[in-house]
Amino acid sequence: MAQIKPQKAQMAHNTRSGPEQGLLFIISAASGTGKTTLAERLVQILPNPRMSRSYTSRPARAGERDGGDYNFVSRARLGARGRRARQALG
Repeated sequence: MAQIKPQKAQMAHNTRSGPEQGLLFIISAASGTGKTTLAERLVQILPNPRMSRSYTSRPARAGERDGGDYNFVSRARLGARGRRARQALG
C-alpha cells in the first residue's frame, strides 16, 4: 500500500465556514484491500476528522463487533432506513 506522508495534509480552500463544512472522503474497495487502514491513517493526519460507520445486513464476520466495525441490522431495518432517507431528501 502507498505510504501517506503526514508532514502536510493539504486541504481544499472552502469559502463557506461553520462546523458543517469540510471535506468528505468516500473510501470504497473490495474486502481486504486496506480501507480501514487508510481511514485510520487519515484520522491520524487530518485536522478534526470524523469517521462514519456503515450499516450492513450481512452477518458479522469473525472478530467484527456491532457498533465497532459496522452497525449490523436486519434487511428489513436497513430497508426502512433507506426509505426514510429517500423521503427526507424529497
